[in-house]
Amino acid sequence: MTKKAKRSKKNISEKRQSKNRFGIEIGEKIPEKYHNIAGLGIIVLALMLFLSPLYFGDKTFQSGDVITQSSYQTFFESSDNTTWNPYIFCGMPMFGSAGWYDIANNLIVEVRTGLTNLFNDRYAGYSFFLLILGFGSFYLMRFKKYSVGISLFTAISTLFSVAIISLLFEGHINRMTTLVCLPFMFLLLLKMQEKIKLLDVVLMLFLAKLLFSQWHVQIIFYIYFVITSYFVFYFIYAFIKKNNELKMNLVKSALIIGLITGLGFSMQYYRLGQMYEYTPSSTRGSKSVLDLENKTERQSDEEFYQYSTNWSFSPGEVVTFFVPSWYGFGHSIYKGPLTQNREVEVNTYFGQMPFTHTAFYMGIVVLMLAILGMILKWENPFIKFLVILMLVSLFLSFGRNFPVLYDLFYKYVPFFEKFRAPTMILHILQIFLPVAAGMGLAEIIKRTKESDLQIEKIVKNSLFVSAGLLVLSFVLTSALSNFFIERAQSFGEKATRLAQLHDYMGEMFASDVQMMFFLITATAGILWLYINRKITESLLMIVIIGLSIFDIWRIDFRALSFEEKSAKEALFDKPNYIKVIEDQNDQNPFRLINLKQDQSMGSLRQNSNFHMYFLMEDFYGYSSLKPRSYQDFIDVTGPANPTLWNMLNVKYVVSEKRMPYEGLVPISSDAQTTVHLNTNALGRAYFIDSVDVLSGLELINKFKGAGFNPKEIGFVETQLEIEKPDSTASIKILKYETTYTELAVNASGNNLVFFGNTFYNKGWHAKIDGVETPIYKVNHGFMGVVVPEGEHKVEFVYAPATFETGKYLSLVLNVMMFGLFGFALLKLKSAKKD
Repeated sequence: MTKKAKRSKKNISEKRQSKNRFGIEIGEKIPEKYHNIAGLGIIVLALMLFLSPLYFGDKTFQSGDVITQSSYQTFFESSDNTTWNPYIFCGMPMFGSAGWYDIANNLIVEVRTGLTNLFNDRYAGYSFFLLILGFGSFYLMRFKKYSVGISLFTAISTLFSVAIISLLFEGHINRMTTLVCLPFMFLLLLKMQEKIKLLDVVLMLFLAKLLFSQWHVQIIFYIYFVITSYFVFYFIYAFIKKNNELKMNLVKSALIIGLITGLGFSMQYYRLGQMYEYTPSSTRGSKSVLDLENKTERQSDEEFYQYSTNWSFSPGEVVTFFVPSWYGFGHSIYKGPLTQNREVEVNTYFGQMPFTHTAFYMGIVVLMLAILGMILKWENPFIKFLVILMLVSLFLSFGRNFPVLYDLFYKYVPFFEKFRAPTMILHILQIFLPVAAGMGLAEIIKRTKESDLQIEKIVKNSLFVSAGLLVLSFVLTSALSNFFIERAQSFGEKATRLAQLHDYMGEMFASDVQMMFFLITATAGILWLYINRKITESLLMIVIIGLSIFDIWRIDFRALSFEEKSAKEALFDKPNYIKVIEDQNDQNPFRLINLKQDQSMGSLRQNSNFHMYFLMEDFYGYSSLKPRSYQDFIDVTGPANPTLWNMLNVKYVVSEKRMPYEGLVPISSDAQTTVHLNTNALGRAYFIDSVDVLSGLELINKFKGAGFNPKEIGFVETQLEIEKPDSTASIKILKYETTYTELAVNASGNNLVFFGNTFYNKGWHAKIDGVETPIYKVNHGFMGVVVPEGEHKVEFVYAPATFETGKYLSLVLNVMMFGLFGFALLKLKSAKKD
C-alpha cells in the first residue's frame, strides 16, 4: 500500500478514532476568552508551588550576595537619601532612587514592596520579576499563534531553567531584573514587523526604562545583541525575498528602537549619569597604580584578559546540557558515611571555571523538542534566526576557548572588554531554546493532525533507541560510575581534591545518564501515544509539561536550597564586639576593621558589608565598583596598616588575639575576640602641618613605613601655599550625616583641613561660610580644603549635578510616557467602537 493510500485511510477514520482517545480536551471546557487568563494563572501557581517554602514556610535564601544585600536593610530604612554610602571603603557613590520623580520605577517598587510585606520576605517581592519573564515568554508564543498549552510549556520551561531561577536564589537581582525584559521586548519587535502601533511603542519605552533601571551593562549588551541580530537577519531576509513592506517596517522599527533607547536611558539618567561619571574613579574604569607604574601595558592587558575570561564555557561543558553532572556538580547535598549520614552541602564541580554553583541545564525534554523543532521547521525563517542567534551566543560563551570569535568582540565592540563572565550570554539560550522546543512540539501536533508518516517514524525510532539505551544504562550502572571516576581522576588537582567524594559523584553521574534516557523515552512514548490517537492533545500537553517540570525541578532543587529565615536572621545578631564599641558612646564619627581569620561575619574573608547593618563605618567592605584610590592602598599596603588606620579614623580594631601594634589598647577580650581602641587614630577632620607634591606608587609606599605621620605632612598633586597651624587652631564636628558634614574651624592661618572621606569631585562640594571653595585630593584619594585664618563654618555637601538634573528629566519623561499610554488606550478603545 502506498504512503498516499495509508494517509487517506487514516484521514477517513480520524474522527472515529478521536472519540476513543483517552483524556478530555480542556480547551473545550474553558471558554476561549479565559484561555490566556488560565495559562497565566497556571504560571503563577507553578511559581508559588516552587517557592512555597519562601511564601508560606518561613524560609528564605542564603548566599553571599543575598547576605550582602541584607546588610543594606538598616541603611535604607534609616535614610531617604541613598546617593552616597559612607559605610564601606571610606565612602563611595550609591546611585540612589529618585523617589516619585521616577513614577514608573516607584510603581514597580510599590508592587514589589506589597509582595514583600504580604509574605514577609523581600525576595518574595523580587519573585515578581520572574512572573514578568514567564508572562513575556507566554505572550511571545501566543503572538506567534501557538496554543495556550504550547505557550504554557514554553513559559514554564523558561521560568524554571536552572541558571534563570538561580538568579533569585543567588541574589543576582540586577541581572534578573534586566533579563526579564527580553521576551516582551522581542515580542514587541515582532509585532512592529507587521504593524507599528502607538501602544506597542509606549510599552517598548516602558521596557527600555526597566532595562536601564539596574544598569547591568552585560545583560543590556546581550539584549541589544539580540535586537541587532534580529534586524540584521530580517533585513537580509527582506532583501532576498524582495519584501519592500518588511523593509520599511524594519527601518521604522529600527528608528523607533533608537529613539526609545535614548528616552529610556534619559529616564534613568539620575542613576546612569552618576555611574558614567564614577566609572573612571572605580576599579572597573581605571588601572591600578601597580599596573601603571610597575608593569608593562602588554602584561597588564594579558592579565586583564585572563581575568575577564575566567568564566569561559567550553565545548566539553555543552555535555552538561544533556547530563548536568558531566563535570561533577556545583552545590548539592551529600549524605553518607563521610558525614555520619548528616546532610552537608558540597561542591563537586571540577571543570575549568572557578566558583561554579550549578550546570547550565535547560532540561532534556526541552532540548529534545527544540532539536526536533529546528529539524522539522527549518524552512521557517524565524527558526533559522533562532538557530543562528543561539549558535553565535554559544560560541561567544566559549570565551578564550574560542578566541577566533570572542577576541573580535573583545577588541572591537564597545563595553565588551569590561565583561568578566562569557557564560552569561547563555541566558539567550535559556530564553530562546524553550521557544524552539514549543515550536517543535507544535509542529509534531500539526503533522499528526495531517497524518504525516514521517513524524511517526521519527518518534517511533526515538522511542525504541532511547528505551534500549535506558535498559542498557541500568545494566551498566557500575560501568558508568567507574567511567566517570576514571575520567575525573584524569583532570588533575581540582578533581583529586574531591577524591573522597568520587563514589558519590559517580553515582550522581550514572543516575543523571539514566534519567536522561528515561525522560527521552517517556517524552517519545507520550508523543507516540498521541500520534497513534490513543490520548487527547490536552493530556499530551499535561504530561509534556509535567515531564519538563520534573526534569528541571530535580536539578533546580539539587543546586538550590531554602534556609530557615531564623538562621539568616541569626547571622545579623549583634556581635559582642559591636556592643562593646556602642558602649564607648562615641559622639564623633569613627571607623572599625575586623581582622579575624575565622571567616565570621564582618571579617575580611566574609565581610559582606556586615557592619552597615549596625550603621557602623567599616574601613573594609565589598563591592565590584570599589574606589580605585582605596584599592590602590590595599594592593600596596594591605588592609592591616596602622598608618592608614591612623590617617583614616580607624578607632577600633577587632581581632582574635591581642595585636602588637603601637597605640592599640585592648578594651574587651574573650576566647574568640579582642577589641582594641586605637589611641593613635586621628579624627575624621584634622589639620595637616605641611604638604609636598607627590603621587602614585611613591606616595603610597610612604605609608609602609612605621615612622610616617599623616598629621605632619600630606601629599597633593599640585603645590599649595599653606601654614602650619598653631595651638589656637581647632576643629569641631557640628553635624555629620550621609551626604552632609558641618565643621566649626578656627584656623591660625592658611591651614589645610584633611577630611578623611573618599575624594570624588563629581559630587562633593565644600563651602566656607557659604562660599564654595576647591576640594583638593590629598594622600592619593581623600579630601582637603584650605581654610583662611579665623573662625569659619566649613561644609562638605554631596550633591551630584547629574542626580539633580536627572530626577527632573525623569519626571518629565514619565509624565510624557503615561500620557502617551493613556492616549493610546483611548485610541484603541475608540477603534474598537468603530
